[in-house]
Amino acid sequence: MTIPQVPALLEAAGLKKVTEQRLRQLSKEPGWPKPVVDAGPRMRVYDWPSILAFMKGRTLRQGYRTDIHGPADDRKPDADTDDAQPE
Repeated sequence: MTIPQVPALLEAAGLKKVTEQRLRQLSKEPGWPKPVVDAGPRMRVYDWPSILAFMKGRTLRQGYRTDIHGPADDRKPDADTDDAQPE
């Protein structure tokens, strides 16, 4: 299966539909399954169970701006908010 086929399959599996563009961004993240067949720069074939497992297990951070705050894993809770209290 190729990336353009994934959005419809995700929706059929009961997961949130994700655009092809977002899937291409996610494919650059660590943990994204490697292609089963890599037929040059324009076509990669993926294993559906691997993609499904990745999508079910990923952490959703809706609205989180990594360009401003950096990766969510490196951030301490309330570290950059105005109402953070010093200890």
